[in-house]
Amino acid sequence: MAVQHIKGKRKKDLIFYIVTLAIPVLQFSIFYIGVNFRSILMMFQEFVDAETGFVFLGFDNLFKNFVSVFKELSDGDIFLPVLKNSLVAYFVSLIAGTGLALIFSYYIYKKFPLHGMVKVVLFTPSIISGIVLVSIFHQFVDVVIPNVFSAFGMEIDGLIANPNTRFGTILFYCIWIGFGGSILLYVGAMNNISESISEACKLDGANLLQEMIYIVLPLIYPTLVTFLVVGVSGIFTSQLAIFAIYGTGASPHIWTFGYYMFKETQGAGYARYPELATMGIIMTLIVAPLTFLVKWWLEKIGPSQE
Repeated sequence: MAVQHIKGKRKKDLIFYIVTLAIPVLQFSIFYIGVNFRSILMMFQEFVDAETGFVFLGFDNLFKNFVSVFKELSDGDIFLPVLKNSLVAYFVSLIAGTGLALIFSYYIYKKFPLHGMVKVVLFTPSIISGIVLVSIFHQFVDVVIPNVFSAFGMEIDGLIANPNTRFGTILFYCIWIGFGGSILLYVGAMNNISESISEACKLDGANLLQEMIYIVLPLIYPTLVTFLVVGVSGIFTSQLAIFAIYGTGASPHIWTFGYYMFKETQGAGYARYPELATMGIIMTLIVAPLTFLVKWWLEKIGPSQE
């Protein structure tokens, strides 16, 4: 009886396991494998009309979409500002965003004064609706701040309304709202460090900065590598908060690759889909090996946890 009971329980556990995984596996199959497979097919197709739909290109014209994409990317008036903004956004997020997230996480980990308030302030934006948060921030930087300066007799434009401060303000916003998730994981990794290690640091006379550099960072390095590697894909996918603020009407001088692709897809007809699919695949072919290269390099230069 006991053996049958164990077998029945294992069977129920297996059914529960299969049912639990069915939804995410189905979602992954449809929205990742299916979508990307369709994009690969579209690289070699063109749209004829509503009745005929998409048809494959002939061998003599097989790379028509690639030619169109490279002609579009060769337009310096669009491509160069988009490339510049995407790279600036990546490196600023890499240096300022990652650096500040580590500092704030260490502050919370060491339970310095008001660490609880710091945690709430930094994490709250990640649980508020993105559209609501963007609207509040937009009003603050374009209405509240100019009114405050005006009260002191100084007239300034809104930080988003002013073309000279627009991109920097949007970049600041994206770094700020990104603290929540990164701090949550960094603090979690730091909390897994044995207290005996911190006590040993104190006995050896190490100060807080030395403990962070020589003890904490090496022990949370795998978590840091995960963020740095994932961040590489942001070069071609991050649209900052441009669409949430401007919709499809943003000025070209603040476009990123992510926004450009999203904007073009939003307004595209069927005839434009093969070119956009080709552009997406080309970007994937660039960023995929770059991501693996960054991962390999970070693991190679990373500190030992021994």
